[in-house]
Amino acid sequence: MSCQISICRNNVRPELAMRQQLWTSIGFASLLLLSVLALKFAAPLAHLLPRCVMYDLFGLPCPTCGATRAFLACARGDFAAAFAANPLTTLIYASLFVAAGVLLAATVANKNILNRLHAAPLTIVRRIAAVALGANWIYLLARESIK
Repeated sequence: MSCQISICRNNVRPELAMRQQLWTSIGFASLLLLSVLALKFAAPLAHLLPRCVMYDLFGLPCPTCGATRAFLACARGDFAAAFAANPLTTLIYASLFVAAGVLLAATVANKNILNRLHAAPLTIVRRIAAVALGANWIYLLARESIK
């Protein structure tokens, strides 16, 4: 018998599920607010960050090259520059805002969406993440070869 781990639990009592959803949405919103504030204040210090070790050693970008520039561009609202720097980072940043908004709206409307979600098995989520990271790296390598 095999057991697959799911991302969310569907066996939570309704009143606890709503409380969990409220704190999850507050957590998302707080995380986003803190990240925007931190990025706005960190922008002047960005030039002090070390360069990518893989890029320095091999002349090729790593799978996360450009993530810092993408986050900084998102913080100043320049999503085109952010997407050009690192598409995956930009999509993750945008999806956090969407998730926070959906969770907050559902909580205000007293709709329990966390308990209704049929979570994909963790193996599927890992595969999707691996494919997304690989596609992002291919984009970064292709962009570097065009320069």
